[in-house]
Amino acid sequence: VWPGWCNFPDFTSKKGRDWWKTQISSYTGIGVAGIWNDMNEIATWGQKMPANVLFDYDGHPTTHLKGHNVFGLQMARSSYEATRQAMQKRPFILTRAGYAGLQRYTALWTGDNRAEDAHMLAGVRLLTSLGLSGVAFTGMDVGGFTGNPTPVLYTRWMQLGAFIPYFRNHTALNTKSAEPWSFGEDVLDITRNYINLRYRMLPYLYSSFYEATQSGMPVVRSLAIDYTHDAQIYNPVFQNQYLFGQSILVMPQESQQTFAKVYFPEGDWYNLYDDRRTQGHTDQLIELSTALLPVYVKAGSIIPMQSLVQNTMEKPSDTLVLHIYNGDAANAFTYYEDDGDTYQYEQGDFYKRTIRFDPLVKTISLEPVSGKGKSKFRFIRLALHGFSGNAIKANGAQVNVSNWKSSFMDEVPPPGAKRGTRGSAPTQPRCVRRPSTARDGEALHPDDARGRRGRRASVGRRGSWCRC
Repeated sequence: VWPGWCNFPDFTSKKGRDWWKTQISSYTGIGVAGIWNDMNEIATWGQKMPANVLFDYDGHPTTHLKGHNVFGLQMARSSYEATRQAMQKRPFILTRAGYAGLQRYTALWTGDNRAEDAHMLAGVRLLTSLGLSGVAFTGMDVGGFTGNPTPVLYTRWMQLGAFIPYFRNHTALNTKSAEPWSFGEDVLDITRNYINLRYRMLPYLYSSFYEATQSGMPVVRSLAIDYTHDAQIYNPVFQNQYLFGQSILVMPQESQQTFAKVYFPEGDWYNLYDDRRTQGHTDQLIELSTALLPVYVKAGSIIPMQSLVQNTMEKPSDTLVLHIYNGDAANAFTYYEDDGDTYQYEQGDFYKRTIRFDPLVKTISLEPVSGKGKSKFRFIRLALHGFSGNAIKANGAQVNVSNWKSSFMDEVPPPGAKRGTRGSAPTQPRCVRRPSTARDGEALHPDDARGRRGRRASVGRRGSWCRC
């Protein structure tokens, strides 16, 4: 590949795959837990693979012309099988090439791109297209593989990265450093905010991945899935908008834009940062801020989040936060946990629970738990967006309330301000905290009376309800 002339194993042959597995074992033996398969289209630097080269094709010999697309898939398959067998744990496999069904074995990134707005936005469309093809674990080289992004382009791309399945900043040799701090403190503050948000959203993201394994619904969703008959979503002006999971509407924008025309599909939508509510079936011209990527949450949504961690090995606090957005349509969210490492979930060792919101009676209910596993969270805190009132009932019992405050994002100093200057913090919801050992089918009524925001209620020794 990079060295020039070389030999390629025939991954369409069982013999070739078995040979590859023996090579993989030399790496898993020293603790390597993931394999990155690159240039496996087949790609050769400055050369090409002749179309008449014969592939085994599992005992049905054919030419490279026919077997080309299957090659990368079979390489990913053998990498996955070898790593799983050696570790007896879930491996991480990343590939650049593949074929239908690759989601069984590997994540995929979209290949080399350039540090340009056009490539950032084309990457979004590639991810939604892959999602329509059943491939859920996808990403791109955030910031661009070749070239040097401007600070604003880099910021926009990192913000976007927080809302794609595989979030990786990756650049080529001989490019400028692409760590967030390389672009100055303003960029560092903004990108840190979105990286932190990404870690807080991990329960939502993991549950979205679970949904993908069960139904094929992608994590990055073309609006055509949920709004097939809405002609506006096919308007090229709005072609880069997508859903992250079932609830979060992301609106990528070019880095130099100061205003943008955006479209809100059916339903009402809450601004992620200040809870302003916008009616659907409308397009709007919005002013853009470098500090905030336009992101909205669908009314009626249920979004689980956790406390901030610095990596996925760090344990979050014992409280799961469920953000509930008031709306007119009933909704349900399937929350899912397992150990994230082994295959014990195949033996039923997982924790799954459906959470429902009923808009008619303003009730949030928890269905019975499925699976033999236990949740890593001892408490549930409900963050209520768009609700009014200061009285809450739990299973029919009134609870007292007191002040509490929550925020998705940290305050960002104004551009050019001295460090320590406080910017404007986004306004945030009311909250309710509750033991995660809550009885099956119990209900919360968060809108039983009128009153001010900012309330908390204490319920017994093991938890509390609050409104914030």
